[in-house]
Amino acid sequence: MAKQDISELAKHVNLPQKHTKEIVEYLKHDMLISLYRKNPEHPAYLADFNREMNEKVSSVYKEKYGKEFDPKVHQKNKRLPLFLMGPPGQGKTASYISAAKEICAELGLNFIEHVTDNYVPDRRDFVMVVQECAGENSAITFGGVPKAEEVTLDDGSKQSVLKKALNYRFTVFERCAGGVLLFDDAANAPSVIQNILLPVAQNQTFQGLKIPNACIGFTGNLGALDGTYVTELSSALLTRVVPMFVTDTVEDFIKRGYAYYNDELSDLGYFNFLNRNPKEFADLPKAGQKSGFACSRSHDNFIQQMRSIVERNGGKGKGEAESLNEIHQAAYSCFGPELGGKIAGYYNSYIRGADPLAYEFVHEGKFSAEKLKEKYKGGASPDDISFGYQFATACGDYAVNLVTRSKDGSTNLESKDFKTAIERFGKSVLALNDSEFSFALEHMKNKLAAHVTNYSQATKDTRELRNDVREKIAHTINDLDDCTSGKRAILIKVITDFDKMSGNNNLGAKRGGRNKMA
Repeated sequence: MAKQDISELAKHVNLPQKHTKEIVEYLKHDMLISLYRKNPEHPAYLADFNREMNEKVSSVYKEKYGKEFDPKVHQKNKRLPLFLMGPPGQGKTASYISAAKEICAELGLNFIEHVTDNYVPDRRDFVMVVQECAGENSAITFGGVPKAEEVTLDDGSKQSVLKKALNYRFTVFERCAGGVLLFDDAANAPSVIQNILLPVAQNQTFQGLKIPNACIGFTGNLGALDGTYVTELSSALLTRVVPMFVTDTVEDFIKRGYAYYNDELSDLGYFNFLNRNPKEFADLPKAGQKSGFACSRSHDNFIQQMRSIVERNGGKGKGEAESLNEIHQAAYSCFGPELGGKIAGYYNSYIRGADPLAYEFVHEGKFSAEKLKEKYKGGASPDDISFGYQFATACGDYAVNLVTRSKDGSTNLESKDFKTAIERFGKSVLALNDSEFSFALEHMKNKLAAHVTNYSQATKDTRELRNDVREKIAHTINDLDDCTSGKRAILIKVITDFDKMSGNNNLGAKRGGRNKMA
């Protein structure tokens, strides 16, 4: 099945199609509700903590949804778990992780992404417990080994009963603030395992163990439709969950990536490749294919491999050239020969041309119009345009790195380091054509917002630069001698978003009383 047919899979399975961004919002709501304590006074020794959690949940709920949290209403509304279905590597599990991280940030909780057998629970932890269902075929190994236990009856007599020695990870929720219990690849679980999952979905109980303050979730692939093997899903299980078809988008992937890879190495220019080649973002495995294929997971794996390779060879600005052959090999492994070859070609140009020139211009402050013209001959040919976008990406990366490296520059808008970084960036990208210049501004703006939280504020979808930071960037680039009226219009549109900023109509005149930004 071809790339463009992935969106058609939802029609084959008769499910509503949701993007990961939408799924994350659903999950954040369910996770928030799950953390509310129905009986905060019990047990007594946790009453203070329980009341504190309920106050936080109520406050965040009102801020997010604009109305008071009504516990009576929510206690009657059963939280049916989401069952996220879709092709491999499309962000199903990643959606749960992303939503959990955002909820933890809003409530001031510690996110524990991997619970091991050595984990010691803490009241302010929000845990992520992922139980793989594929390959499990025994109710005993999955649900717990039977064991005899002596209990005391009301009359004081003792009686031996049969209980189960449950997986330790399932027992940690009652000692934490809450968390996520995710049954991964549940569509590939045999019927005996699916039957065990019924009470989890229906009552939040697992083999007799109550799982408090947890958001339950399920994921699964689609079988022959996406090249994976699945068993027949239990109709009883499907009536206890909310099935949804999930696919990722390149826009959502890049937004998550800006926030996650917020260090000097960052994404090493890969987001630019995806921006320029959005049709290469998602594919399905072909019959007999041994290499990887395009999906969110593969793109993420490739970025992480590149980062490790470049860091080992000297780091950003130094190790890319020596890493080129290994980057080619990583691309072929992650995506196969066709897409891997295209990515290899991209990095030949990026590492041998655009990146070192941007390093020299922005990082070292040695701008040369003549050197740029040798690589970028007017921006008319496809190769010129491709180079322009690569150069714009690298310039933005080095400018943000200069800011983040400086303690003063990352906290003080009036610092020399901040001004120097923006001036060098502006002088370098002003020489590009309008489309590449606009892309350079957008890239730098988004990356700076994600990497320097002092300069940005959280929004519903991502982080955005504060108005005063935008104005400072606009003023600084506007004051450069090479900023023409056409470039100034783009600067206002991309950086200040026209009339969305109070100071937009009052941006100062250029040196010598020349054109104002308006």
